[in-house]
Amino acid sequence: MARTKSVSLARDLLALEWKSLLFSGRCDFDRLLVLIRTEIDLRRLEGKNYHSWAQAAYVITQTTGEETYRELAVLDLAIGFYKDWTQALKCVRQGGGISRFCLLIDELKSASSSPTTSAQTILKDISAVKAGPFGVELCLGPGRQNVDLDTMIQTQLNYVNQICFESYQILITLKPFNLKEIKAMERASAAIKSLAGGQPKTKKQFFQEVWNIGDFDKNRHDDAIRSLLKRLRKLGLELKTQKSELSIEGIVYVED
Repeated sequence: MARTKSVSLARDLLALEWKSLLFSGRCDFDRLLVLIRTEIDLRRLEGKNYHSWAQAAYVITQTTGEETYRELAVLDLAIGFYKDWTQALKCVRQGGGISRFCLLIDELKSASSSPTTSAQTILKDISAVKAGPFGVELCLGPGRQNVDLDTMIQTQLNYVNQICFESYQILITLKPFNLKEIKAMERASAAIKSLAGGQPKTKKQFFQEVWNIGDFDKNRHDDAIRSLLKRLRKLGLELKTQKSELSIEGIVYVED
């Protein structure tokens, strides 16, 4: 539909599917992966960054064991660092990692079915994407050792148990499965976004990013921060406090 009629219409229909998933509350990973793959394809058409969506897809396949979606996610993560997919493929082949990934590329290259299939879409619409906070280092420049892409991705993503989707204000916990809408929870999404990047934040940095206020006064603002952190913990978030710095572990924040 997005290719033949309207991208905006396709996005409206996709939003309804996300609402349906939320209202169902069921542990339906297959449906969730289909929605994420559709998001990635739409974002390609819209010229938007889809790196964090690929991260989410990869994390879910670590739970489901679904190989096809996993390799598509790996492909998207790898392509995110290159202007053309052949360079990424060459790097992965040299690194000796993910033989299945290489086989998938060969399958995509020989795909001859409908131009709306995932294979044709990937081959046609691949473009450079800015790496997110869990970006995978793929460079094999002078003086660098070959990189096992599979090992590196798993090291960075296989401990993740929660995913927050900014676009739909949804927080998903994988084990045990739980799906919550956080739209009504004031500043929850902004707080998760601030702390989920892997870089610890001081209270001042956290306050400025979440409240969008430049001046931080510990005496006046500490209570508000503590209250928000308490609500985040009730969502099951793994908040860490170390040397007066804050962070959230085990989560991927999927940006709009």
